[in-house]
Amino acid sequence: MADVQNATLAGGIAIASSVGAVIQAWTAILIGGLAGAMSVIGFVVIAPWCTRRFGVKDTRGVFSLHALPGSIGALGGIISTAALPEGNRFNDNVKHLFNNRMEAGWDASDQALYQFFGLLVMAARLRLPRHTGDR
Repeated sequence: MADVQNATLAGGIAIASSVGAVIQAWTAILIGGLAGAMSVIGFVVIAPWCTRRFGVKDTRGVFSLHALPGSIGALGGIISTAALPEGNRFNDNVKHLFNNRMEAGWDASDQALYQFFGLLVMAARLRLPRHTGDR
């Protein structure tokens, strides 16, 4: 039962980080389902493997419940932002959410590229404590 609860939370986390205002319902279901499945895999497979292999214990499930679904949501946001054409029915939401995009003259691919760089910064930050000696 805990896996179902965590998967439900993971779906919400993924949608919150994937620009939920500009995607359609089927896309939200797809992203949420993938994030829920990845969260369960994280709890059941990845977390025990990390404990055995590296001695790292995720006692609160932060990696499986937030990092994995957030990354899937970020990828979904990148794809939905890049695929969202200008002037569609979500155009007002896009102007509101990405007002700097409109002011700077970015197109959808520029916005997706910046979001991808943000995802890379997050991934680099996950490894940073290991390199600095913090635990």
